[in-house]
Amino acid sequence: YNWLDELNLDYVSFTNLSADPEWNFDVKTVDKNFLYDQLFEYKKVIALGGLVSNYLAKYLEVDHFKLPHPSYRNRQLNDLDFEKQQLIMCRNYLNA
Repeated sequence: YNWLDELNLDYVSFTNLSADPEWNFDVKTVDKNFLYDQLFEYKKVIALGGLVSNYLAKYLEVDHFKLPHPSYRNRQLNDLDFEKQQLIMCRNYLNA
């Protein structure tokens, strides 16, 4: 699946929890101001994976939709029906 096509998105922007390429996935070291500045102008936010979703909810209180992380290690995405359902729910979030 091409998720952007499936969601009918013409424009997207991506950011990581940290701009530091050496970041060690420790949420205590996330530059909260950097991340908030990146998200400030957006009305809809999609988090790719649980780590990002949890951070957005707990530390920034940003309303968002969580999609599974598109990693080869994510076994949920081996189930095409699961993937389709997630994309349907995400499309509903975006269109609400």
